[in-house]
Amino acid sequence: MIPVAGCDPKINVIFIGSEILNLLIINPMSIEEIITKCTSKLQVSVDHILLSIDWLYMISAINIFDEKLRINEITQSNN
Repeated sequence: MIPVAGCDPKINVIFIGSEILNLLIINPMSIEEIITKCTSKLQVSVDHILLSIDWLYMISAINIFDEKLRINEITQSNN
């Protein structure tokens, strides 16, 4: 559920998660790199960033390979 009132949208896991995905589109990054970039860009706490990374992992949007976070790719078959 997306909160409508009473919550700053900039500290919402969905908003922060979208920013993380935008960073990962460019190239895979370590968790430390994401924390550094997101804390300065979004001015949110490390806890919010880690919660958003956990959420992205739980919905299978990202995975970790060689200590770097990567976006999971969805392949479609032409059947």
